[in-house]
Amino acid sequence: MVDLVFDTSAVINGQMIKLAKSGSIKDSQVIILTAVMDELVSQASSKKESGTEGLRQIGLLREGEGKLCKKIIFQGRHPTAEEIKLAGRGRMDTLIRDETLECGAELCTSDVLQHKAAQAQGVTTRLLTEKSDAEMKFLKYFDP
Repeated sequence: MVDLVFDTSAVINGQMIKLAKSGSIKDSQVIILTAVMDELVSQASSKKESGTEGLRQIGLLREGEGKLCKKIIFQGRHPTAEEIKLAGRGRMDTLIRDETLECGAELCTSDVLQHKAAQAQGVTTRLLTEKSDAEMKFLKYFDP
């Protein structure tokens, strides 16, 4: 199984845990990049619910290590002050893509732009999206 890197979007919105609970990554090693942890801690320190929720989601995965996924590894470098300053212009996403490519993992994201940029850069990527209840009810009328 390939190693998986989840970006901040997939951690915060619960897609990481949803995928883990489905059993589809139980044989995979999950890499949590330092840049993702730093972003979540920064958000939580700024009293943003998204940061606190993201940290909670990683904690849930940690509790299920060995069952939900084979192993969790925390790795990567801390973003520089310049990268943090340029975060609003996509620099953190670039750092996440670069480090994913460097470790030969697959990037799991809920961010369409991040997904497209990863594809353009040659990073193996998976777009994780939530389907609404209405969409799911509509889709049941069609063959797969």
